[in-house]
Amino acid sequence: MEWDEPYKVPVAEAAIVQAMPKLSALQKHVLRHLYQCRIKQAEYESRPGYLAGCKHLNTFGSKWRAGGTPAQRASLSRALARLEARGLLLRQNSYTGSEDGGCRTDKSQTPPKRTVEVLLTPLGVAVAKRLTSDAV
Repeated sequence: MEWDEPYKVPVAEAAIVQAMPKLSALQKHVLRHLYQCRIKQAEYESRPGYLAGCKHLNTFGSKWRAGGTPAQRASLSRALARLEARGLLLRQNSYTGSEDGGCRTDKSQTPPKRTVEVLLTPLGVAVAKRLTSDAV
């Protein structure tokens, strides 16, 4: 399975265009960073000898750990919450899971108290691809 197979869902161009102009510089940076992490993690998981049943990337997403001062961590946390509200990503915690014990599949489910992984939605991947190609 390719790393972006769950994201082969066509995303309307209008949805991408509508989501992009309202993003802050920090939100754009977070999306570009998560997209690059996703590509690197997919390359790692596709190596020969990697356990076939342990595809963490497509279940919970990329690992997330915010560093910096408390104010910087709070700013990143707010940026993630706002990106999730726009439907661009889902905050996850593979240690505690969601209410039913699995991973979150929809933003209507209660978000975790502590974000450990971040899963880009199909719209989030499309917007991040656009941001990455615009930055080059």
